[in-house]
Amino acid sequence: MISGNNCDFQSRNVITNGRIGIGTDSFCASLEIQSKFGGGLRSTIKSDNGGAVTFTIDDTKGSGHALLASTSGTGRAGEIVVQNISNPNSALYVSTNGTGKALHVSGKTQLDGNVTIGDAFTNYQLNVNGTVKSREVVVTTTNFPGYAFDDDYDLMGLSDLEQVIRQEGHLPGIPSADEVASSGIGIGDMQTRLPEKIEELTPFTIEREKELDPLRSQFADIQNAVGAKFVPFCMTTSAVWALLGGLAVVILTFGVRSFIMTAKSHQ
Repeated sequence: MISGNNCDFQSRNVITNGRIGIGTDSFCASLEIQSKFGGGLRSTIKSDNGGAVTFTIDDTKGSGHALLASTSGTGRAGEIVVQNISNPNSALYVSTNGTGKALHVSGKTQLDGNVTIGDAFTNYQLNVNGTVKSREVVVTTTNFPGYAFDDDYDLMGLSDLEQVIRQEGHLPGIPSADEVASSGIGIGDMQTRLPEKIEELTPFTIEREKELDPLRSQFADIQNAVGAKFVPFCMTTSAVWALLGGLAVVILTFGVRSFIMTAKSHQ
């Protein structure tokens, strides 16, 4: 057991058998540290030629956890805290050369800051350079359409709409293809603009339907009036075609008989 302050090992010390307890005389692990103060274990490299690794856990033959941190205390920021004060590199780097997961998180996870996957860091809280698969995406917005049906809504006329489309090549309020290619689109913003355009076109559809109803009625009246006169005409025409067909059969029969009689007279 090692106790007291200012304990210093100036050279390498190897313990081949036994256990070490620091701050306690009752321990089961190879190295157990108990502290009533702020820190239990601290490793610091002060030399410029220090090793690449400050603290190493090598558990090549074990079957349990290589590192297990647990606490029943309250008011702590976390079980394990990794801080990077000035180094521009990663504060925590996790990698694997095997087939297993480099990082597996079970339970609730809170990330304060920006997260980037497969790309350089940006100002977005989540930046993914690839495809994201999800069963459901819920986007909240405070300005969802419905206002296009208000009586005081300034609805653009169809002639003005046609002119805008010819000049800009897209609907007003909708980004162009070049803008989307360079800056992308916001899901919440686009899901708000699309219903707005549908609501703007709906009144025109209703008005056109009202204009077509009288035309449909007039067309039905014309069909009924023309149909009453067209039926006898069709019957008369059919009779004429039947008569012409009968005459054609008689003429054809007479011609065949004449041909046969002429052929016999020359024999």
